[in-house]
Amino acid sequence: CIRDSPDAAVRAADRLDSEGALALSLRANRHIAQVDGGPALRVVLVADLVGSTAINAELGNVAYHELVRELIMLLRTALHETGGVEFKHTGDGICAWYSSAPAAVRGAERMHTVLAEHNASHLGPALVVRTGLAAGEPVPDRGDLFGIEVARASRLCDKAPDGGTLVSSEVIGMVETSEFQFSESGEHELKGSPGKTAVYVVESMG
Repeated sequence: CIRDSPDAAVRAADRLDSEGALALSLRANRHIAQVDGGPALRVVLVADLVGSTAINAELGNVAYHELVRELIMLLRTALHETGGVEFKHTGDGICAWYSSAPAAVRGAERMHTVLAEHNASHLGPALVVRTGLAAGEPVPDRGDLFGIEVARASRLCDKAPDGGTLVSSEVIGMVETSEFQFSESGEHELKGSPGKTAVYVVESMG
């Protein structure tokens, strides 16, 4: 648009900046409202890009940054489709929570499917993630979640097979449906957790 003077143009730009900042703030507050309000039973999902350092070295920083932006967009699409709520962007992955275990397993499997579909139609390095699921009552604080459940989900993600999902035993106990098939992956030592933890691999969805 045309303004009568440079001062008027500056004032208009400032107003647009303020309105944009307000809109971003409102969106952030709506997101935070979804996770604040005290501890509640949640299933935490952590997803992480496989081979991120090697891909970065192959592509260079600029192209790698663009690839990760695309990855996060695809992961967020899977979250939106399955009712997940993102609470942290980890750089080359994402942390989210679900109010039910079946929805969380669907979310993890949907992520793998979305990325496989993307890889089939795009050249360049394949986008593959590992995912881990753990359940409990993490403490919300300013849009983030804190607690042993978050750490356990991250450890399970680290140990998951490429393109696969590891879940903790408490998640298995919350899945009252024949929709999924799991196989035992033995007992693993998870850093920060006492003793060994029984974990399971999501084999398929019926």
